[in-house]
Amino acid sequence: MNHATWHRIKSGTGILLPFGLLFLFITGCGLSQKEMMAKDQMERAKIAYAEAKANPNVDAYAPLQLQEAGKALQAAEQAKETDDILQLGYIAEKKTRFAVTIADGKVSERNIDKLNVENAELIAKKRTLEAERAKRETGMAMSEADRAKREAGVAASEAERARLEAGMATSEAERARREAGV
Repeated sequence: MNHATWHRIKSGTGILLPFGLLFLFITGCGLSQKEMMAKDQMERAKIAYAEAKANPNVDAYAPLQLQEAGKALQAAEQAKETDDILQLGYIAEKKTRFAVTIADGKVSERNIDKLNVENAELIAKKRTLEAERAKRETGMAMSEADRAKREAGVAASEAERARLEAGMATSEAERARREAGV
């Protein structure tokens, strides 16, 4: 090692200069932070759109919103500037999320409507069962009343027969007395 090399190593320029140049080369060739953010935003927008497209509820209940999100995604994919890609990717993701939210809301409304119909059917069935039970109870009460009426009729017939028998016994007793007194 010669004296100049030793002097550069000692001062730090011999080591720092090659590593500094290597660092500048690596960072210069890599993506800037904004470009990485734009790339990440586009990935999020594409994933959100793919998930929304695969969801049959979104296609059924929010087709216009999904179409707008698709147009926004295409615009972001065609943009050349990093700022435009970042902004349009964000808009595409938000429009996609909006379409999913609209679809979820409409599905929830449909489910609420179904539950309301089921609730109304259950209330109607309950009222029908209550009416049938009341009808049976009325029928049982009428049967009980008819039975009581028949029993009262039988009791009245027996009372009439007993009165007639008593009247006949009285008549016979009088006839027997008359015959005995004669």
